[in-house]
Formats: sequence, C-alpha cells, structure tokens
Amino acid sequence: MPPSTNVPSIRMKSHDLPNNRFLQEAFRVVKIDEEALISSRKERVWSIDFFNKKFANLDLTGYESFSQPAANLYRVEKHPHNSQRLTLYFFEAAHPYDLQFTSTERRQRFFELAMLLRRNSVMWCPSLIPTNETDANVAVVGTSIERPNGKVLRVKGEVSFSVARMPYEVIDLWYGCMSLMNKPLPRSATVLSSFMPKAVHEVYIVGLTDVPSSYMGTTEISDYFVNFLGPSLFFVLTSTASAPAVTKKDVNNVFVVICRRSFIVRMSHLEATDINSVRKEGTTASDVSAVGCSLRINEATIGCVLINSANKGGAVDASARAAAVRGIMSNFPFGDTSIDIGVRFDYFIVSGAMGFGGDFSSEDMLLKQIKAGNVMSDMVEESAPSTITSRHNPMRIFYSVRPRSCRMDPRSYSSTRALECGNVTANFDVFCQRAFLSTFGAKTLATKIIFGNFLLGGQRIPHVNNPELQITADWLDAAPVSFKLKASDESTYFATGKEIPVLNPVVHSSDFLRLQHLDFTLYGVLPTAKDKKKIIIASGSLSLKNVASLGAIVEFTVPLYYRGCNVGTLQSDILHVFSESQTADLECAGVVGSERNTHVVACVETQTINPQGNWVPTSAGADLACDWSAVDDLSRPTRKEDFKLPDEHTWKWLTAWRHDYTKADAEGWGYGLVAQNAVEVKRKKEHKYRRRRWLRVMQGPGPMEVHRYLQEQNDRAVAE
Repeated sequence: MPPSTNVPSIRMKSHDLPNNRFLQEAFRVVKIDEEALISSRKERVWSIDFFNKKFANLDLTGYESFSQPAANLYRVEKHPHNSQRLTLYFFEAAHPYDLQFTSTERRQRFFELAMLLRRNSVMWCPSLIPTNETDANVAVVGTSIERPNGKVLRVKGEVSFSVARMPYEVIDLWYGCMSLMNKPLPRSATVLSSFMPKAVHEVYIVGLTDVPSSYMGTTEISDYFVNFLGPSLFFVLTSTASAPAVTKKDVNNVFVVICRRSFIVRMSHLEATDINSVRKEGTTASDVSAVGCSLRINEATIGCVLINSANKGGAVDASARAAAVRGIMSNFPFGDTSIDIGVRFDYFIVSGAMGFGGDFSSEDMLLKQIKAGNVMSDMVEESAPSTITSRHNPMRIFYSVRPRSCRMDPRSYSSTRALECGNVTANFDVFCQRAFLSTFGAKTLATKIIFGNFLLGGQRIPHVNNPELQITADWLDAAPVSFKLKASDESTYFATGKEIPVLNPVVHSSDFLRLQHLDFTLYGVLPTAKDKKKIIIASGSLSLKNVASLGAIVEFTVPLYYRGCNVGTLQSDILHVFSESQTADLECAGVVGSERNTHVVACVETQTINPQGNWVPTSAGADLACDWSAVDDLSRPTRKEDFKLPDEHTWKWLTAWRHDYTKADAEGWGYGLVAQNAVEVKRKKEHKYRRRRWLRVMQGPGPMEVHRYLQEQNDRAVAE
C-alpha cells in the first residue's frame, strides 16, 4: 500500500525487526471447498512473501500451483465458529480461499500479516510508533531474516506498511429506515435528500418496509440509492432486495448497505437476510416481520434488525407482540450463532414501527416491555423530536453497545416531514477497533487466564439436563472452550477448581487484551425436549477492561441474555498472569497437559570435534560458544547446576534433566559448520560442531507464585 505523506516515516533493516522470520513465512493449511464434488479438503502450504508482495499456494512437495498479488487482497475474514479458519478475498480471483490452520496461533499470525499487506490498511501497533507521534509509515529494507531453525536468510527489496498508536478509528455511520407503504421510491432528489444526506457520511445503512413486490429480485433499490449518493464515490456492499433467494411473494422488507469506495477494505463479514412473518398467540400471521444485516468495520461487529409491524391500531397484546419480536430477532443467523443475539455484536441496532401502542406517552408499551425485561433488554433510545413523536405507530431506533470496550456516540435522531411515509434516521460516530499487530510489535511474556468458581443462575433460567458452559473469543487458543456444569437447584449451575479449563490467549499484549471481551454461553437439554439436543439457554459477555489486570484477582458479574432479554447472571473471578509459553517443551520434557503452574528451564550443551576425531567440549575463546550456555546466547556460561528452585519448600522439580529430541538425532544433537548454526539432524563429514538442548520442569505452588517468578526473571533480563 502507498504510505501516507502526512505521518512520520521510519526506516529499519529487516534484521532489526522483531520476529522478522514472518516477512517470508510458510503456513501449513487445509484448503476447504465445501462445493467441491470430491476432495473438498486439501492439505496445502500458503506462503506470504512481503518483499515480493504476494501470497502463494503450494502443494506439500513445494510446487507452487498459483499465487495472488498482495495488492489484490481486499478482505480477510475470521471464521465465526472456528478459531483456526479464515477466508481470503482477492480481486480477479475466481472464488474466495477458505483456509484452516494448524492452530489458532498460526491463524492469528497469518491474519495479521494478510491485514498488513492489504491495501490502505492501518494496523494498531503502539510499540512501533515514535514518541509523541500517533501514526507512522514503516519501511523495512531487506537485509536478512532469521529462520526458525537458526539459519539466516539473505533478502532484498523493501516493503512499507502503516501503523497507529490509537486502537480505534472513528467511523461516521448513517442509519435510516422508512416505510414505502407499497408505493414507489420518492422521485424527487430534494425530498430524498431531506431523509438521506448526500455524500456526507462514510457508511450508509438503509432499511425499507412495505416494499412493492415489483422491486424484489432486482437491483432497482440499490441502484436508486447509490446513484443518489454518487456511484463514483460509493459502492453497494449488499442489498437483500437483489439477493438470489428473494421471492416476491414472501418478502417486503429490504436492507441496503453502502460505503465509500475507499472504505471497501475496512468492511467484512457482510450478511443480510429477510425473515418471514412470525406467528405467536395473540398476534396474526402477518403482524411482525423483519429484515436484518450484520457487518464488521475493521474489528468492530455491527448488527441491525428492522422490525415491520402490521398493527394499524386497536387493542394490542403487548406480551404477545414482545414474544413475536423476541422470536424474530433470534432467528437471524448472523455472526457466531452459538452466542445469543443480545450479546453477539459490539454494536446492535433495532429499529422500525414496533406497533406496541402508546408510543412516547406515559402508556408507551414498548418501553414498559423493555423495562420489564420482556424484549430488547438494556437497549436505549435517544430523545426523540416532535417529527417522530407526533406520528401514529412511528418508526423508532434503539441501540446497545458492548460495555467498556466499545463506544458509539449519537449525533442526531430525527425524521423528515417531506416524506409522507413513516421514517426515522440516526447518525453515529462508531469507534471501530483496528486489527492489532502483535507479530512485529514489542515482545511480551506469555499469559494465561484463570477463573475461580463459576455460579450461573436466575429466575428466568430453566432447569436443564447436561448443563455446559462455552467460553469463546477469536483470540483464544482452540476456541471455543467448553466444560460441564453441575446443578445446585432448579435454576442455578456451578463449576469449581480444575473442572474449569485455563484459557490461553494467542496475543499476550496487555494493550490488546484490555480491549477484548469473552463470551459465555450456557447450553443444556430441556427435560421436555423430544430430540434431547443441547440448545442455547443464555449468553453473556465480559469486557476485560479493568478486569484482566496482570497479577490481580478480580471478581465480576455479567448479565445473561436469551433472545435479547435479561434472564440471569454469571458470577466468577478472573486472574490474568504470566505463564509458561513453551508448551511443546513441556511435552518434550514428559509433562502431561493436566499439570498446572509449571515452568521450563533450559540450557545448551555444545561440542566440537578435535583432530583425533573425538567430540570434546567447546570453549568460549576458540569456538565462540561455551560448553554449557544459555539457550539464547552460546557465549554466556549457563550450567544445569545454575538453576535453583525459587523456594525449596513450596516449589518442586517435576522432571529430571532431559534432552530435547525434536529436530535432532536420537541423542538430541544437531550438527553444523559453526556452533551457532548446529541444527542439522543428520551429521555430514564437514560438520565440526554439535549441540543439544537440555530441559527440566519445575512446578510452583500456585499461579501467582509462578507469575511473580517469571516477572522477576523478565525484569532481570531487561536490566541486563
């Protein structure tokens, strides 16, 4: 992407960039094609090359079957249910590429690199920003990069990318809806401009109800709005009216999403659909229908639902209508459907003519139902002007924002009398979190998240069999994570101790984690269910801001929702601590995954071959490598005996010393011409050095003790 000329530029050599190996990196993946008649899943290698600015698809033998220029990448989408999958969209490509990676950590690395190579991308990375600056263009000049096996690869070329200190980009979002009352779209541009400001905002979301059937199945509606805004400046991202599955008979509601052309690369995960009428006792078959859409702007998720009520006056059963609205809202299949619609999005907007009666009066039945927790719990409405309040069965806009980590500032809430039909508009400044760049950012210690006892309950939570709690976030290793609960009474469930798994983030920066959230979903089988299938009982979301403080136990309570209504609470405490990052080393040392509070210590043994053909210890003077040394510095003497337990009374050794057998011969040796590159598994005649890594695992009395020990070790290393 071309760097901006309005921000400072930083030039650095590739060997000075942290984790520079990822400037040229190969990822083992499974390429998924659900529509393929045979071999829908193929093992492949996808490589990223920053200096050649391309993505390449290779088979397992290394043969490159095709490549895509980085300049053609316009969208990168994480899978909503599987933390190891993502999809790439390229201009001029025949189809998207759906890839599953070997781990969540590898998927996260690839996601960051792909986002960095995407045109006009600005990523959040405060550690790369110069002091007193808010943004920077980074130019990396190719010199050398380090490979995982210790080899150094010479590279040429130059690559540039842009980063920002601030985590959010403020997006100007306009949202409006109107009822066409089965009449044509307004012909007057002046009338339309009183409803929809022309070319002022960055993203437009337009909702229409009571649309004439002649518009359905065509692009007439989307063409109408984009031609008004200016097709050279704006682009239609999606329109439910022109969706292939639309039938004129069943659909009369439409959503159109339009953005500035320069904003296309910021948009992803676009979904939109119409839901047919819902029938509930106390309502007629055509009383309530809806259309919905969802999207991501940068990393922020936005969900929108437009309700169309057919009520034209008379007695209204408010409870029945609330049930109909709850039901229709929960039917939208957007985003991660394992999470209730009430907490699924960072920003959630529900609008339309609800038909509850008594709007904006002391008998406002919709507000009473919201207050009673029967529909749209915790959603709010701005103070409405007379152009809205004076209408019969007016269109209204309600919204909710994920607490603490998200922010949406309303700028206007209005309606125009120039349109005969019911209408309402709102304008928001939406704080959309940028994608975080951890790969080339400051090095941080690995962390983990530990929960205390869980307690879930509420009068509206039913008794279920086989209760289970799912925790998910796209930055958690192997998410979603699930575990069984126990029932203490008819509507209360709990879990304690080691029944609760430890959560392992794949991004450890505290700057990043404090702005993230964890989603919880209670599953269970209703005793009366015939198919004995687990269903969603309730969901909640925990913002980590002011909660996941390193080294502190913090109690929290989050509300639980079902079909957008508050039904109970989840209580626990959370501890965010430094932890052992080398899980592969633990396995190599013979430690099973159930062991907690562990730490791996390691040192390196190096030998050289003498004139008689015998292997003998090296010396720091002659060989630039001590016979026993630190793992990251062969010239720093470090022997097995140097490692002591922090406290012999409370800590213990879990294992004896064992050599690392991965990428080495049977005795753990790797060979090379020089000690620093002694990594070849098979010895060759010209090899003069060999080295092997020794591992031992200690265990602390608890997570806080391990956290303090790792922090002290890190502080000492930084000071040196």
